Amino acid sequence: MFKQVFRFLFIMVLVTALPATADYGGGGDDQGGGEDQGNGTLNRQTTNRVISILGRGFEKCARLPPIYRYDCYGETYHKATEILRGRPVYSEAYTALNGVEDTLHLVVDNNIDPSKKLILRGLKTYKAIREAAIPDTKSRTLRAMQQAQTLLLRAPESKQAHFSRIADAVNSNKVLLRAALLPSGLLRVAWYLLHLRPA
Repeated sequence: MFKQVFRFLFIMVLVTALPATADYGGGGDDQGGGEDQGNGTLNRQTTNRVISILGRGFEKCARLPPIYRYDCYGETYHKATEILRGRPVYSEAYTALNGVEDTLHLVVDNNIDPSKKLILRGLKTYKAIREAAIPDTKSRTLRAMQQAQTLLLRAPESKQAHFSRIADAVNSNKVLLRAALLPSGLLRVAWYLLHLRPA
């Protein structure tokens, strides 16, 4: 067990040491700097909001008992897609994240555990899935996230300064989902290491 944990942390350190693949300072397609100029342009404000929702949302969900996490993950992706809804320039990103959201809602609805009560966190309630369904639910969620990454990274080159950052956020979610069985302290260390990369 300790060898696996140390191997995971070593990989996380290597990931943080790699250079960023995009110009996060805002390339020529930014068209508006840090301010949201409307639905027709890519901009740092919108992209950063999506990335923040995905990151903070998954961090919050990881604190819930495992049977409630997947409904929380679905809500996280729903919030992210709502930021992009009605913005044609973000259409590929919307489609990618919406695919993850739809997968999560489907697997949760198909595996609800009626013997468990709803859990309240903040102003949101989350449904429990059957414990026996967690491995398959996790596998399907990871596949949906991989498909989302692929869609984001296949977007036109002019959008990659923004979409590659969203793909990185999805990848961070994947890493944390795979590491969900690590002790909570180590999970927090992994989360910290992932966020050492430039934003």
